[in-house]
Amino acid sequence: MCSKIAVVLSGCGVYDGSEVHEAAAALAAVSRAGYEAACFAPNRLQTCEIDHLTGETLGETTKNCLVEAARISRAKLSDLEELTEDLIEEMSALLIPGGFGAAKTLSNFALGGDLELDPEVERVVKVFNEAEKPIGLSSIASILVAKVLGEKGVKITFGKKGEGWPYSGEGDAMDTAAQLGCQVEECTVDEVCEDTDNKIVTTPAYLYDGKVHQVHDGVTKMVEHVIGLI
Repeated sequence: MCSKIAVVLSGCGVYDGSEVHEAAAALAAVSRAGYEAACFAPNRLQTCEIDHLTGETLGETTKNCLVEAARISRAKLSDLEELTEDLIEEMSALLIPGGFGAAKTLSNFALGGDLELDPEVERVVKVFNEAEKPIGLSSIASILVAKVLGEKGVKITFGKKGEGWPYSGEGDAMDTAAQLGCQVEECTVDEVCEDTDNKIVTTPAYLYDGKVHQVHDGVTKMVEHVIGLI
């Protein structure tokens, strides 16, 4: 059995990178289950840079996604390009935490226009799926598998619409995923949606305006279900 799980990060910080609590919860769950997390991130500039105190966009960014992600992984990570097909064979599963980096750098979902993914992200998701290795995603990161695997009718969740779900509304991720061919299921913050046939597990995480422990519980459950599919 492969003892490593690949974790793709998108920087550090909810508004322009990986959501720190979601990433930490995923890494803790991987370790607790006896696996080793192998972290990766694109080696390129973030799409934008946000002041996390004021929410202000800080103009043209100089922050590198890989360098920023090292804050979460404690410097133990590699360029996503190094996650080759041969190395993927050594991995048991793939995890991608949420945060707006998934919607601004790993994809352009939050920027509008036709949905496109970073080519390396698209490649990695495809290879893991073709190898029948499980993939787990939290929050808005689920839009990545919607784009790549929507035509397969994969089941995913972005939580619910309405009160307590600040990112829901007309044309939101749920609507986009459905248009791409996904079966979109409603879940609460501490629940997961498991597509057993396609080995995809998703959880809403901070798409819900919830408490830290609720998000932690949901992400932990997502990782546990992913490991159950290995």
